[in-house]
Amino acid sequence: MNQSVAPAATAPDSNRSSKAMEFAQAQPLHQRRLQAYLALMTGDIVAIFAAFCLSGFLYLTTPGLAQAALLAQLLLPVFLTVALYNGAYSHATLQSSQTGMLRAMSALGISAGAVVFIAYYTKSSAAFSRVTFTAGTMMSAVLLCWMRLQMRSLVK
Repeated sequence: MNQSVAPAATAPDSNRSSKAMEFAQAQPLHQRRLQAYLALMTGDIVAIFAAFCLSGFLYLTTPGLAQAALLAQLLLPVFLTVALYNGAYSHATLQSSQTGMLRAMSALGISAGAVVFIAYYTKSSAAFSRVTFTAGTMMSAVLLCWMRLQMRSLVK
């Protein structure tokens, strides 16, 4: 009778250990995917901030740099919110760089429109350079696409 109980008792233990091994093997993949999402998000932040700072510096030198940094700080929270909502940091964007670029561009367009609307509605648009904002947004689009293409080598 003990012999029939012993195999039944070891079967769930071996099943648990195989599930634990599968979980242990899935953990590094899960961590790697989270690292890739974080790298995409960090790359997007750097691309937007660099594009705005570069456009401000090229247009108005040092005073333009400070104003462009302020514009980037206004745009980034809205961009990150929209990008998280529209799936710019999802599994599909890790698999396809075109999908990632499309979603990042749509998030940039929506967030730029929202910032312009809010600046106009609060009558603070006179304090911001339209040239700096437009050039920063266009440079951000180019740098976001370039950054997403560069991230493909990280994801592979």
